[in-house]
Amino acid sequence: LARERELVTPLKRMNVAATGSGSYVNGTFMAVRGYYEDGTPRYHWGIDLEAKVGTPVYSMYSGVIVRTETEHPDRYEEKSFGNVIVTENDVKGLDRKVYLQYSHLQYGTPVAVNPRTGKPFARGDRVFAGDLIGYTGRTGNAFDDTDVPNKHLDLMAAFGADPVTGKIRSDTRTDPAPFLNGTIDLAGIQRKRGKVEDIRCD
Repeated sequence: LARERELVTPLKRMNVAATGSGSYVNGTFMAVRGYYEDGTPRYHWGIDLEAKVGTPVYSMYSGVIVRTETEHPDRYEEKSFGNVIVTENDVKGLDRKVYLQYSHLQYGTPVAVNPRTGKPFARGDRVFAGDLIGYTGRTGNAFDDTDVPNKHLDLMAAFGADPVTGKIRSDTRTDPAPFLNGTIDLAGIQRKRGKVEDIRCD
């Protein structure tokens, strides 16, 4: 049923990850995570979903893998999303592609084996809603980061990607929440300890 309806969550259990201050709101899209030297806000461009290292990550929609990064080590890398998978997806009701980036995947084996090829998922591979595509970790700037102490999956969404590299275009980033198959109650998320509501399919 999940594959037919294309209602799949990236993690079987979904909670927004709290930051070092204990704020769940700061794990959501467009939360202010501090300020740059010139005083402009430093925004968070994704949703941080709490997960222990090695938690399976599932493709939310059917589509094509347009980028994988798998060589990041288990150490802190500033301004890095670490090991990532980016998928290009057709979403019912939209007339343009949606690109989803699954970030901070684990060191060593970040990408799952494609059951149709017997090899790790790679650029150009077809992926179906519900496919196991990777495993959560702490690579990139999630490694021992005091701002985000919990291990988590950073989910980002965009309406454009570089055709050569597959990197999502920063000027097309959008809120991932509408694609989560659940609802994030920003008004009550702190009180509800990060719980994502109304999951329709796991």
